[in-house]
Amino acid sequence: RALPSVSFTGSLSFLRSLRMMRLFSLFKFERYARSFNLLARVFAAKSSELTIAGFISLVLLLMCSSVMYLCEGGQKGAGGAPSAAFGSIPAAVLATVPAMLGGGFGPPVATVPGAVASLVIPFVGVSLLAMPTAILGAGFVEVRAGRRRARRGASRARLSPLRILRL
Repeated sequence: RALPSVSFTGSLSFLRSLRMMRLFSLFKFERYARSFNLLARVFAAKSSELTIAGFISLVLLLMCSSVMYLCEGGQKGAGGAPSAAFGSIPAAVLATVPAMLGGGFGPPVATVPGAVASLVIPFVGVSLLAMPTAILGAGFVEVRAGRRRARRGASRARLSPLRILRL
């Protein structure tokens, strides 16, 4: 009679996961804990401004996509078929995002108003990226200034003349 075979693959995968956990120690996350805490404080302090900037970004994206749809929506693409890139506003959103973020020019346009719009849209995209960048930059300045004020206040409290006279 044959003995049943025993498989150790389940236990070996557990040992492999332990080895993977060792890899995380190489990253030394505790070294960056202060930086992550600072970033979290900035996001918490500026969450309302970032939400408004995100909403404005979505509105501008829909406006730019609508403009491209109105300029290029009825145009025929290659082979006389309607252009799939601007066939609807959601399709125009997908075609406008690369142009707004500067990653590409989007699909080719066939009309002069579409070409003018495709020249203006990247500038709108740059301003969309500049808004949250400026908000976060101001948040870092405010959080760092608050830290400095707290340190100065603590050092002044330690060395205040009244405290020295009480001693």
